[in-house]
Amino acid sequence: MLGLLLLGCSSATKNQINQNQFFIREGSYQNTKWSDNLVFKRTSWFQEISMLFDVLSSEINSSSPFFEWFSTFEKSEIQKCEHFVLILSYHLADTRLSDGMFVRELKKSGYQVIEIPHFKDNLKLHPDYLNELLEHYKIRGACRKTSSDQSSLIISFPGYTPVNII
Repeated sequence: MLGLLLLGCSSATKNQINQNQFFIREGSYQNTKWSDNLVFKRTSWFQEISMLFDVLSSEINSSSPFFEWFSTFEKSEIQKCEHFVLILSYHLADTRLSDGMFVRELKKSGYQVIEIPHFKDNLKLHPDYLNELLEHYKIRGACRKTSSDQSSLIISFPGYTPVNII
């Protein structure tokens, strides 16, 4: 009986972070099509087998054909950034890890959230948007306006090891 109790207690706090890559394959804008991929770093926070939070991040810049999905205004706002990261984030309705916690971590790292509705509209019309269930993700940018030696964006959720999401 004591062995079962100890076994149950030892598996009660299995928090882990998984990282891999995620791609949006090919794209188009107006009369232009391209075969490039939009590459994201995927970071997922799990508690045992339940995913609590998921972030797709990409350091997209003007050399990417996907940059055309941003409006003129969005591009001008991105140009004001020393460092810009495209972020898609998903969390369960459960409040253990919340979107508010994520935004606070962005701000602690010197980033501000910027809305990118034109990019979001273009992404929603891409076939991978529905195929990959991206309708459950918040789509926005993170902008750091000050210069920094670091090219990292560290997220530190309680109970988890801090992790660089880019």
